[in-house]
Amino acid sequence: MKLSIIIPFHRYIHYLYDCLESIKDQNLTDYEVLLVVDAIEDVKDKIHKYDLPITLIESGEATVGKKRNMGLNLAKGDYVYFLDSDDYVLPNCLNALMKEAEKSNNQVVAGKRMVSWFKKQVYETMSDETNIERNLKDKDHDRLEKVERKQEEHVYDNEPEQFKIDLLIRTRHALRNVSCLNLLIKRSLIEENHISFKEEFFWYTDAPFVVELLKYTNDVSFVEDAILVKRKHNDPINRPALSQIKDPDGRFDEFIEAHNYCLEISKDYPSIHYYINAKMANYFTSFFAKKVRRSEDDKWRTTRFDTMAKVLTRIEPELLKKSLYRRRLSKACMNHDLKKAQKIIAAHLAGVKAKKIFKNKNEMNKYLYRHKYKNEPIQKNLIMFETFRGASYADSPKYIYEYLAKNFPGQYEFVWVLNDTKTKLPYGGTVVKRMTRKYAYYLAVCKYFVFNTRQPLWYRKREGQVFLETWHGTPLKRLAFDQEEVTAASPTYKAQFYRQKQEWDYLIAPNAFSSEIFNC
Repeated sequence: MKLSIIIPFHRYIHYLYDCLESIKDQNLTDYEVLLVVDAIEDVKDKIHKYDLPITLIESGEATVGKKRNMGLNLAKGDYVYFLDSDDYVLPNCLNALMKEAEKSNNQVVAGKRMVSWFKKQVYETMSDETNIERNLKDKDHDRLEKVERKQEEHVYDNEPEQFKIDLLIRTRHALRNVSCLNLLIKRSLIEENHISFKEEFFWYTDAPFVVELLKYTNDVSFVEDAILVKRKHNDPINRPALSQIKDPDGRFDEFIEAHNYCLEISKDYPSIHYYINAKMANYFTSFFAKKVRRSEDDKWRTTRFDTMAKVLTRIEPELLKKSLYRRRLSKACMNHDLKKAQKIIAAHLAGVKAKKIFKNKNEMNKYLYRHKYKNEPIQKNLIMFETFRGASYADSPKYIYEYLAKNFPGQYEFVWVLNDTKTKLPYGGTVVKRMTRKYAYYLAVCKYFVFNTRQPLWYRKREGQVFLETWHGTPLKRLAFDQEEVTAASPTYKAQFYRQKQEWDYLIAPNAFSSEIFNC
């Protein structure tokens, strides 16, 4: 048998359907699919329609690493390919990888990883340009562009070892995004060198596995046209991926443990060892430092700060001297001087923020809103109205405004958000343009808000402010959360909606039907 495809599955069956459909579209021959599930009963009646050579393996509740190992133990193919159940491969991906492996006889062949919020059917209807635009700041792809550029410049001609490292550990933040996905691996390489996934790791099981591959593999090939789509979950509230869970307990500790473990297994391989430490040094200044400054979890300034101090002592000194900021900050951390570290971080982030502010008016307005206007007293009789993001004087807010102005003359002051500031309002309301400095000011000081769409993402309701959401249609069930996919708006729509609606004090039901639904 040529190929074994190993898929660990835990939950979210609708993602699995796309995954299996994409395998079916490969038109493969001589292959097997090893689907490792918590309980066979969960899926056995739901996957027959795909007509694939699937073997179901029951794992009970287990980590992804354990499930992959179980698949490896039963795999019969000359090559193995790991695929997550919420991802999918584009047509000809696996065939292209197999073709290159047979041509080059390399033990590892890597393809390209893209990132999308959308299911397979939607993704395939969009142009390549659109998909790239919506690639959601795919850090993996960003790094891959650097690899491709080095190839074009023949940088790797004399550094084949570095090509393997750059290709397989193409990540910005230490080991956080190291992945075994879209790698076609010769099974004999795994078996002969006793390579396996570290089963006790929940978050970072991929990193040690990939480092082991780097240690033992010969030349690695890259196939640009072999594309796997890493699918982000666009309902991170009810159906989050592991990467979408914010600061869960235990993840940082496991991250450090995985880093130390990878250093240990690569100690006789200086290039790999150095690269792992280089990535940790980048993580320290670009990610960890922000957590020390901004996180509400005090662990970043206590136990985690002390842990990072120990990690830094194992990093080559020249890596900690790449910039003045990194040199000063790492020294403060290794001296366990939290106050000094906080001052250094604050000054650095203030400089970064200042550059953004002076380059962008919107950033300046947001800054004034957060740091100046929100210190102003709330004006108890001031009401802000907004419809369709300032596009028109219309809808429910219009009639609420006119009713209040007519029936309670002189009791309230009114601010209308209208992008056409020449609009003449009845009853003499003040007109402000959306996203201007005045707009930011009134968001901070108004007592009441009457909107028919969502408020700006950067708005944070102050204690004492009251928000009336009239909406502009008939939102059914759970305001977008009954939708499996959101394709007509931002892919982050659900997450944004969830946070923003927490600030609504009242939501008007536009009709009797809606009232009944809302009360269910």
